[in-house]
Amino acid sequence: MIKRIVPLLFVGLVWGQSKMDIDNLIDRDGFFYAPNKEKPFTGSVVGLYDNGRKKLSGRYKNGIKNGQ
Repeated sequence: MIKRIVPLLFVGLVWGQSKMDIDNLIDRDGFFYAPNKEKPFTGSVVGLYDNGRKKLSGRYKNGIKNGQ
């Protein structure tokens, strides 16, 4: 039974960590929020050029850029 649960948990964790397009984040008083959310955004972001190539990537924690 546990052999079936562990892979499902792994897939759920990987699937749940999709990247947010940085252009979709909303700046409210210096904190960034995902659309239609009340809590500041925590997670990975990506910015793309018009041709679809990656311009930037990073992480936000509690609405503030985390790291470089």
